[in-house]
Amino acid sequence: MKENEVIEEKNLYGGPEEFLGSPQEKAQKIYDIYNSIDSIKDKIDFIIRVDTYYQNIDDVPDVEMNVVDRIKNQFKDQYIIKGNEDTHREVYQAAGRIMSENAEQVVKSTNIYTSIFNDDEEELKQQKAHYLAENSSAGLKNGNMKGFIVLELNDAYRNTQSIRDKMWEDSGLNENSTMEDYARVCRIPDSEVQSFLDKCKAERNTNLYAFFREEHPAYAENIVYKIQEEILVQRAYQWQVQGHKFNLAQTEKTEDVKAAVDTEFYSIGKEGNKHPQFNAWINISGNAMGMEFRNQGFNDNKKDFIYNDINKYDFQENIKESSEKRIGGSTQKAYPWAFTDRYTDLSLKQQNEFNHDTNWNVTKKAENAHRSAARFLKLYSNRYSKVMDGNRSTSHFMLFTMWALGTQSDITVENMEHLDTRMDLMDRFAKFCEDYPTIGATTEQQYTASVKKWGEVILRATEKVKNYKMPEGDYSDPEVMNKYIRRNYLINHMCVDFMQDKNRIFENKDLGVNGNQVMEEHMGGRNWDETLSFWTKLQDTYAFFDTGYEKCPPLNQGSQFFGSAAPKIACNRDIAIDVFNRMAGKTITEGIEAAGIVCVFGMNTAIKMDCSSLDERTVLKSLNRKDKNGLKKQLGKILIKTYKESINSANETVSSNAKNFFNNLEYDALMNQVKSLQDTKQATLDFLNSKEKYNINESMKTPSGWISGKMNQLFGDNYRTALVDADIRKEEAFLINGKSPETLWGKKYQGLDENLKWKCYQVEIMKKIAEGNSDIKVRDVTYGMNGKAKPGRFLSVVKKVPEIQRLNGAFEVYKKGMKDITGELKKIKTQLLQTHPDAETLEKAEQEIGKVGTRLFQNMETTLNESIKTLEDEYTTPEEIRKSLLAYKKAADNYYKERYSRFGKRDDRGRIRLEQADNGRKAAPNLLKIYDDLRMGLKSDMICGDSHTFANGSEKEIELILRHYGDGLESVYHLNETKPSENEIDASYNNLKIMSTQKVTISNLISSKVESMGKDLTKITQNSKKTDEPYDAALTFYTDIFIEKMDAPDADQNTLQQLQTEIENQFRDGSFEKKVERLSKNSLFKELLKQGRGLNFKEWKKIETNTDKAVTAIQNNINETMTEYPDIAGYIMEGRNAANAANAGGVNAADPEAAARKMEESYKRLGELVSKQLLADPSNRVLVQAIEAGKLKFEDVQKNVIESLKKQKTLHGKNFNKERLAEKIRNGNLKKKVKESVLEKTKETVKRRPAPARISPKL
Repeated sequence: MKENEVIEEKNLYGGPEEFLGSPQEKAQKIYDIYNSIDSIKDKIDFIIRVDTYYQNIDDVPDVEMNVVDRIKNQFKDQYIIKGNEDTHREVYQAAGRIMSENAEQVVKSTNIYTSIFNDDEEELKQQKAHYLAENSSAGLKNGNMKGFIVLELNDAYRNTQSIRDKMWEDSGLNENSTMEDYARVCRIPDSEVQSFLDKCKAERNTNLYAFFREEHPAYAENIVYKIQEEILVQRAYQWQVQGHKFNLAQTEKTEDVKAAVDTEFYSIGKEGNKHPQFNAWINISGNAMGMEFRNQGFNDNKKDFIYNDINKYDFQENIKESSEKRIGGSTQKAYPWAFTDRYTDLSLKQQNEFNHDTNWNVTKKAENAHRSAARFLKLYSNRYSKVMDGNRSTSHFMLFTMWALGTQSDITVENMEHLDTRMDLMDRFAKFCEDYPTIGATTEQQYTASVKKWGEVILRATEKVKNYKMPEGDYSDPEVMNKYIRRNYLINHMCVDFMQDKNRIFENKDLGVNGNQVMEEHMGGRNWDETLSFWTKLQDTYAFFDTGYEKCPPLNQGSQFFGSAAPKIACNRDIAIDVFNRMAGKTITEGIEAAGIVCVFGMNTAIKMDCSSLDERTVLKSLNRKDKNGLKKQLGKILIKTYKESINSANETVSSNAKNFFNNLEYDALMNQVKSLQDTKQATLDFLNSKEKYNINESMKTPSGWISGKMNQLFGDNYRTALVDADIRKEEAFLINGKSPETLWGKKYQGLDENLKWKCYQVEIMKKIAEGNSDIKVRDVTYGMNGKAKPGRFLSVVKKVPEIQRLNGAFEVYKKGMKDITGELKKIKTQLLQTHPDAETLEKAEQEIGKVGTRLFQNMETTLNESIKTLEDEYTTPEEIRKSLLAYKKAADNYYKERYSRFGKRDDRGRIRLEQADNGRKAAPNLLKIYDDLRMGLKSDMICGDSHTFANGSEKEIELILRHYGDGLESVYHLNETKPSENEIDASYNNLKIMSTQKVTISNLISSKVESMGKDLTKITQNSKKTDEPYDAALTFYTDIFIEKMDAPDADQNTLQQLQTEIENQFRDGSFEKKVERLSKNSLFKELLKQGRGLNFKEWKKIETNTDKAVTAIQNNINETMTEYPDIAGYIMEGRNAANAANAGGVNAADPEAAARKMEESYKRLGELVSKQLLADPSNRVLVQAIEAGKLKFEDVQKNVIESLKKQKTLHGKNFNKERLAEKIRNGNLKKKVKESVLEKTKETVKRRPAPARISPKL
């Protein structure tokens, strides 16, 4: 394609609003349509349309939202990351055309809307029209164009190393190149080169490197990087402009229209607006108004309905009062058009029942607390700007409030609502900002002193809020809620604004420091973590108040009911009342605890809550406080579902943070010093390893140093809060090769304070990552349904070099296998497509899938097609792939059985379909086993996605992690060098394939042999291999032993063949059935089943393994005793002889009590030995099993043996003979004499005693 040529394409698809079905079906439809679109332009347009649709509706199911990210990533990967320059040109020209076409639609909409309003007050007319155009379907798309085209595509384009390298190699640029050469490489048209250079203020022969070093001094040592980035940005821009110009030339347009479209095109992605005053009002108070348009699916067809209700007075008043009326927050006004169809059938009387002006008026009064902040901003903005920049006035007032609480002893939470009248304090605050500047600090010393001072202020203010006691009262009473609503309004804003702007307040870009890290540095890590945790929880606690009261629109008598907002307000208001009632009379800290699960995940709940099912009348009554219980009943089901979703989300915090932490361990993370060293990756690593002190100093000198920066990606706010909740210190959250940082380096840094010590630990951990010889894990934190956090398992973040190399090789084999599996299914699919009667081509037959033939055939062909798509999709999980293959097997089975039994092979078409059904049902188990074996090679506990490890992650998630190792740490992990060759990959896969086939043969053999015993193994094992039927449980135990041997990691073709022979022999000679029969009659086995233990293979296997070990140990102990005491009877009789002497009397007579103790000792020795003989006897194996199951103790057996021996007077008889005792011990006769009574008593003990939850070795 020529440089300036643009290919014209047509848009031929629909959008998500046209789809019907479940969220999963919608998501699949979106994905299928995207993949069916051929042209790049249509793909981009489809992505933006879908993205716009979902961004502007509430409560989108995750599965639908995820598919948008999925097609975005797929597009970027296919056309940007893996594309060449021709592809990139086509992408950006198409993007330019779309942006231009959309700009044209905005212009047309504006013109249409302008004509609707009357000619009075031309400026207001233009403002109305512009606002409506911005909120039309075309206007809404502009924001998503910026997000996808201007940001996401550009980021992928300029940050992909392979693209940069290829571009640079082809460009021929070097240190002698000129700006004219640069313009050429940027693809600036010849006719525009001079104007381009004029804008750059450069001559044609200006040296390229010198120009960029002067323009970008920060990149002086890495100037090539900056030039590469600018070239790619310029190319993308030039190609977009080409697409725009192509669009302008396509149709007849007046010069005025062209000029307007041109202006609108260049405004996409830029700041500013045609009407700045109106835009300011939108930013402060009208965002929610815009969202109402979006929530109602606003489009051009509804314009008449909207325009007829536009209230000119409201419009003017809101613009007029924009600078002060909304200064305190995002409180929104309800507009007459803001309602949904489902409420339009309510009568005016019913709508008026929602008149909650009393509550609203009090909320409005609370807002007045910020009114004087407008004066404050005007008077002092030039003075406090050294601490707080930007135009978020609510954040400025939050900082003022925080300062007042933290510095003024007379200011408390109870009286802070009157701060708006304290002009004297505003003046002192401004002076404090001047004395202790943060963003305005010019030296590191000044900055450090300021941050420490602000840290003290925040801690003191936080303590006051923590200790504030919520007033007593019933908050379901509007008068009680209204009495304190102003105070609660301010508390809520402190939470929201502090959490939103805590970083921005204290960062200093000129000094290169980040606020979050600075506060951790100077306030102490634990103090800062606990502070953030408190404000996070308080924000969650007040989230319901925020939505239920503060962001509640006013409604006047007779106004239209605003519908869509009502259910959410009603729900949040009801929960807010519950929360405040739980907190009443308690300090804020105690109140947060008392509110418990109601608010610990409050923010998620408030946002996600699905209220669409609530009954309208119940909502109205609840808001009017006429029914306190009706809404609660309906809310119950919604809340429990939402809590579960919120808890699941909270439980993904550590894996999500850990994944992001690792994904950023690229070149910049370990090789930041490249700016000064200008050396290779290996040299940088050598530097890391040899200059430990430098790294420690560097990381501590600037709190935003590269090590601290990367580590803080792991310890984000959510994870910090979780660690505090679970009472885990950050140092305890790591394991390096199974050891904590404290164990490894505690002594080395024992002289340092805790915060400095943590910084040193960070350096050590990053060094370990750089060396590549460590397994590094991070502690998970899990939340229960009670909202309580507790320490979870450790999750792997980094693995040793050999493990990563192994996974890298296994992944190559996996990709080879996936192609092979997909290819096998495609062969069957092609055969089936050829049986379509009216399809002239395979392409046409493809469109008929699921539409021809019988219902069974349609199902078989559809599931086959879905299975192929699932296998080809890099983002599907193993569970999804297994389900799709099993669904296809079932469909092929059903078709084959029904058609074969009823009709046979009939005509050629039927014969082919029947044959392919047979092929499919036989192939599916083989392919599934191959797939499972491929996944076994990727088995690892290393994190590769949110809630995913290598063991259950998608192909794309695993690839991205391995790519990060390959791109960022190649000099350590050498993945490119150690990657297996094609021949090695083929050999590994072919061996795996043969073994998988062998395994399927073995599985089928086991099933058929069990079937010959009159049992269906599939039905038995469907209940997760748990059953309370002893024979079936025993059967699954012994078949699982075969499966365990089959799937052993060290199994090969020879061992599998031997196993097959062993199985055949055991079934042939009946030994298998005998084992099953024997185990099914095992009393302990049956007892455990009866107790509802849900006994399964692993548990009983552990008991059996432990029993084997115990029996061996007991037998060894018996042998040792016999060897140590050849005169075993003499050893036993020591106590008896002493007892006899005592009974005889005389000079040497022993003390009778001592003699009795000696006799008892003899029985104890004899009882211990006989007990061990009993347990070592194979016929009494059940006793050892009971001990290992926790149902029995050795002491129980010994006690029963001793009682039996005493009862038989074994050591008391008149005719006692030493030699006879020794003989009875050695030949086991003594054991036989006590066996029956001992077993009977022991059996009762086993029945009475419950088994523990876990099985562990006891002997």
